[in-house]
Parts: sequence; C-alpha cells; structure tokens
Amino acid sequence: MERVVITGIGCVCGNAGNFEHLKEACAKGQSGIHACTVFDAEKLQTDQFGEVQGITEENRLYELIRVSCEQMMEDAGISREQIAAYGTKCRIFYGTLLSTSDTYLKHSTSALAGMEDESLPRMNDFAAYAAQLTGVQGMIDISSAACASGTTAVGMAFDFIRNGLCDCAVAGGADSLNRLSAYGFNVLKSLSQSVCNPYDETRDGITIGECGAFFMVESLSHALERGARIYCEIAGYALGNDAYHITSPEPKGEEAAYIMRSALDD
Repeated sequence: MERVVITGIGCVCGNAGNFEHLKEACAKGQSGIHACTVFDAEKLQTDQFGEVQGITEENRLYELIRVSCEQMMEDAGISREQIAAYGTKCRIFYGTLLSTSDTYLKHSTSALAGMEDESLPRMNDFAAYAAQLTGVQGMIDISSAACASGTTAVGMAFDFIRNGLCDCAVAGGADSLNRLSAYGFNVLKSLSQSVCNPYDETRDGITIGECGAFFMVESLSHALERGARIYCEIAGYALGNDAYHITSPEPKGEEAAYIMRSALDD
C-alpha cells in the first residue's frame, strides 16, 4: 500500500483569507464571527455568522472554491498544466453540504409564483468547476455528509491513493453562507443566541459560517519524485453511521466510540 501525504493547502473562511492567516488568527484567538450582511437575519435567533469578507460574486460558492483552489496549487508548487498532464492519475474529491448559495430558495419561490426558473444548480456543477480550475482530468467524486463532507472527501482521496487507484488528488470542499442553512439550524433551535462558546458550561448552541478549503494529496513516492514540500502524512480514517436520527447522535455514544476505534485500527 502507498503512503499518503498532504503537499498543499488553500483555505478561506470568516477569520482568514488564507492558510497562513488562519494559523495566526487561531493562535491569537481572533474570531471571524460577526453580524451577517449576506441576508436579513431579523427573524433568526441570532445575526452572528462566520461570513467571509470581500466576496464579489453573486453566487458566493464559486469565489470560495476559486480562491481556495488557487491558493492550494500555489502552496503545493504545482500548476494547472502539470495536474492536467497527470491525466486520469489525478482525481478530485469534493465535499459539500448543499453546494449552492440561495438558488434552491430562488427556485422554490419562483415555482410557488408560477414562474419558470432555470437557476437550480447541481452539486456536480461546482465539483466540475473545481476540476476545471485545477486541471483535474480524472474521476470526480462528490461527498455530501453534512458537517463531515470535506473531511470525508479527504478520506476518500486517501483510500484511492493508498490503494494505487491514482497518484494524487485534489480534495476538500466548500459551502457558502445562505438562508437555507441558517433557517434550517434555526428551526432545529441549534443556533447560539449570540456567539458560540463550545467549552463554556453556559453554551447555548452553534454558530455557522462559510468556507472553502482544498488540499493537494499525493502518494509519498509521487511527492518525493516532484520534490514537493510535505506537510504531514495521513495515517488512517474511518466512516460510519448511527442510523439513529437525522440530526441527533445515538445517545450512548457507542457508534462514535466504534468509529474512533476503527480510525485507530486503520
């Protein structure tokens, strides 16, 4: 089996415009949570969200994907042309919850008004966009596993590379801040009344936001051959499913414990 490493990182989120800024912001405890300007949050439990500043595109997701993919390639020291030259030996693994901005709502609103609307996108539209940006000519794989979508995409890339099905992969994901997610978590009464405090005894919920993050994932031999800088090695992972409830975990934690043991075994 091939050993698998990460050689490039690109990301953009509420408190950072790239990976270096993110490390600095996390070290200094700088939050990216603030009052939402993307949509009207008056009817929600909170107006505090992790919003990326400076996005100009109408569909925010395209910009999140573009910026993080371009950063990843620059960080990995690899060009679109080089990736394209790998042909089917390089694949893309894209993770997302909704993979849209507010087009689902626009489509539904138009339908209710008896109007035709062609704006409804498919998840593979955005995955294909990421593939075009990076030059990937191999298989496109899409993971939609709620909050674990991007991590699942990286795990899938790891599996394919270590089993010799490809030499390298672009892996990661993106989701934009949108009303559908915000109102969904609001209905679940999951949103914090202000800003989330995950380790506080008085915590009252989560805060959601938007992000794009992509990694260059390669077999160790492939990375060494092209002289790539190596961040780390992926040692193992595991996936599972409680089969208990669509949003609530199985209360005894047995499935969570099983997945942790499985990851360690892997």
